[in-house]
Amino acid sequence: MLKLEIYKFENKKKKFLNYPRPSYFNSNIIILKLIHNDEHSSLGEVNLYSGSFIEIINNLKIIFSQIKQYDLKKKNLINLLNIKIPIKNNFCFDSCVAGFVQALVGLKSKIENKQVINFFTNRKIKKNNIINVYASGGMVFVGQDNKLIEEANFCKQNKYFGYKFRPPYPKQFNHHNMRFKKPDFFDIKKFLKMSEKIRVSVGNEFNLMADLGCRITSKSDLNYLMNGLNELNFFFVEEPVIRNLSLYGNIKNYKNIASGEHLHNLNETKKWISCKNVKFFQFDPNSLSMNYIVSLYKNLKSEKKIYIPHNWTTPVNTSVGINLLLIYQQKINLIEKNFYTSPYNDLFINKSFFFKDGRFILVNSKGFDIKLNPDYFNKFNVESVSFI
Repeated sequence: MLKLEIYKFENKKKKFLNYPRPSYFNSNIIILKLIHNDEHSSLGEVNLYSGSFIEIINNLKIIFSQIKQYDLKKKNLINLLNIKIPIKNNFCFDSCVAGFVQALVGLKSKIENKQVINFFTNRKIKKNNIINVYASGGMVFVGQDNKLIEEANFCKQNKYFGYKFRPPYPKQFNHHNMRFKKPDFFDIKKFLKMSEKIRVSVGNEFNLMADLGCRITSKSDLNYLMNGLNELNFFFVEEPVIRNLSLYGNIKNYKNIASGEHLHNLNETKKWISCKNVKFFQFDPNSLSMNYIVSLYKNLKSEKKIYIPHNWTTPVNTSVGINLLLIYQQKINLIEKNFYTSPYNDLFINKSFFFKDGRFILVNSKGFDIKLNPDYFNKFNVESVSFI
């Protein structure tokens, strides 16, 4: 028998922060759990920005109804993933599919006692469970710029692959979804000067990245800043302008652009991969289903693009991203790590990987090996539903 449990964990201790932090720190995360015959279980994560909890529950109920009829011990995983679900695609539904697929893949891996990577590729995979990590930080308010130098040097000293930072935010900065609809202004020249200070402080060999958060609105500002960051030898510049494919296609003289965390539809994703100016794709397996991400391997390779998983929320997100990189086996195996400690960390028991000397090291062999820790449920406002 297959059972689905859906959880919404909301932070009880919402507080005013001295620095801007990810919006979900003061809101919630959404986790689903698939259980097979009360013997094996696996977690999946839905992009919490994709829709309301009610929408997510309704979507997951539809998806579950299409899968629960099958015997997971007998049904081939790829055939399960290819089952057509009769509903029009949208961000919330696609994200629910992505989270459900994570749980389903992890569950099948445990049921069949088989590594996740072996479900998706017949290519010879060199046994290398070590993944390079860059720190995703650099969130400050206007006037707190020196904090960026402090963080960058910490990352260098602790052997991270690199450090990513953002332009300063105004004190009343927008919620995650609103920031992309109405980008917060920042001073281009001041940001470039700050970037120069950071480069001088960490030296020329340490990798730096800038996440511009779609905040550049003029062509002259774009050219000025991209040329400056190019001279400072930035590893990549993430989302300089709004998420419009034609705008990215028209960027001149800069090819090391990162984008793609917003993508959730396979056909749209293929169009983006053809954009000559985007070199690094940051598909989030909480939004774009991991079986789709695996299927894009040849597309990315033929276009000489690199996949760097978007990894911003929980250990579930991280474990899935690490496994995807082990399937891809690129020359650059790289993933981001949230520099800031999430209030939800204690909710999870992680037997999948550990972090050491700027690297993630995968230690589990079956499933994604992340479990919920009920001992910490009382620290959160918890809503849950279940289906059988």
